[in-house]
Amino acid sequence: MEGYELAVTGNAFQYLLTSIKHIKFLHPDSPKVAMNSVENKLLHRILRKAKVFARMSSEEKYHLIKKLRTKDKVIGM
Repeated sequence: MEGYELAVTGNAFQYLLTSIKHIKFLHPDSPKVAMNSVENKLLHRILRKAKVFARMSSEEKYHLIKKLRTKDKVIGM
């Protein structure tokens, strides 16, 4: 299913980050490398489909930019 795009607010971005941390908490026995891989794939898949980021605090923007830069994206603000 590729025919969709997302708009992400600061609240939705914080929810994504919190949910991923919760997944790690629920599976503490999972190897850290494997969990980081799942975490990054999920987050980057969502962020890749996002076209608009709105109503974000400075801290949320900072975390968003850090995540996007790990995929060699050029970021303009």
